[in-house]
Amino acid sequence: MDADRAGQLLRDKCQEISPCELCGNKEWLLSDRCWTVAEWKDSRTVVGPAMPMVALVCQHCGLTRFINAIALGLIDANASQ
Repeated sequence: MDADRAGQLLRDKCQEISPCELCGNKEWLLSDRCWTVAEWKDSRTVVGPAMPMVALVCQHCGLTRFINAIALGLIDANASQ
């Protein structure tokens, strides 16, 4: 994943990133890799489609915000990986 491109896409879509909801810190770190979120059902992880995300992590308390990499424009939903 291209972290510089992800950062630029995020800046293009957002005027300003709001402070951390837990501690009020305004300093964030954008992850340099994509993550997926899997569905949890009946006490187990469901195998199937996943949602690619980039993580935005508060530099003070570690609160993590996940941003959909497809909606951000970082990943083409129609491209096979």
